[in-house]
Parts: sequence; C-alpha cells; structure tokens
Amino acid sequence: MSDNTFNQYREHAVWLKKSLGAARIIESIGPNDFTRLRKKFDPAWTATTVKNRINLTRCIFRWAYESDLIDRPIKYGTNFSTPSATRMRIERAERPSKEFTAQEILALLDAASPS
Repeated sequence: MSDNTFNQYREHAVWLKKSLGAARIIESIGPNDFTRLRKKFDPAWTATTVKNRINLTRCIFRWAYESDLIDRPIKYGTNFSTPSATRMRIERAERPSKEFTAQEILALLDAASPS
C-alpha cells in the first residue's frame, strides 16, 4: 500500500471516528447511522468523491470484520449506496474537456523550455 493510500484511509478513519462518535460501541452502529453519515458529506463533492468515500468506509469496516476485530459485518442500509452509473456518466459529460489544443501545447512548451 502506498503512503498516499494509507494516508487516505487514516484521514477517513479519523473522520469516521469523529462523525460516528469515538466512544460509540461498534456493534450499535446501523443503517440509520450511515444515513446520517451520508448527509454529512459535503454537497460540493462530485459523485466520484461520494463513491470513493462510501467505498473507503465499507473497506474499513470490512477489514475490521475480516481481521476479527468486530463480531459481525456492518449493515449499511439502502441509503448508503454508491451513486448510480447514470449519475456518474451525467457528471462526467457535464465536465469541461481536459484536452489541449495544439496552440496551447506549443505555448506551454515554449514557456517550459530553458532559455
């Protein structure tokens, strides 16, 4: 695992701990908690970011279960599902193009060239 990936997991775990409560008994966490957690997501996040955050959350709890740190898998409920593929496609289509024109590339190369 890369340092960047590890740091993402750690930062998300800290956010989960803060959002769900540090003193919370893990067996008491259920679908209603994940509904509230989903409402705490920043509305400015893209569908891709929401999907990544949900997957990070699920990975953390799956790892805890598979490592025998918790007795049963966590139930997330239907409100903690990832955005649909349709929503992902629509957002992707609405984004501006990231392609550069030939003139823009030449201007970048001229600016980057050593004098």
